[in-house]
Amino acid sequence: MEHTASGEEDGHFVLELEAHAEHVRVAVVDLGAQTDPVVRDEAASADAVSGRGLLIVDAVSKAWGTEPLRVGRRVWADVVGASV
Repeated sequence: MEHTASGEEDGHFVLELEAHAEHVRVAVVDLGAQTDPVVRDEAASADAVSGRGLLIVDAVSKAWGTEPLRVGRRVWADVVGASV
């Protein structure tokens, strides 16, 4: 977890999965970062090894978002599947 406090020593995160009638919600709850996550406007170069995470989430989900928690943040994405 490079961009959150969860990547620090003794950091942790929780993965949540919720099955709904028309989608699956995938969420990561972590210790948060100083800034909200955003999709980058500029394209990563072809040889870049990072910088595409939310671009991919945005492309494969019907919706995604973030919400602050008492400690940290939850980032979620609703993904539509063929057999949901």
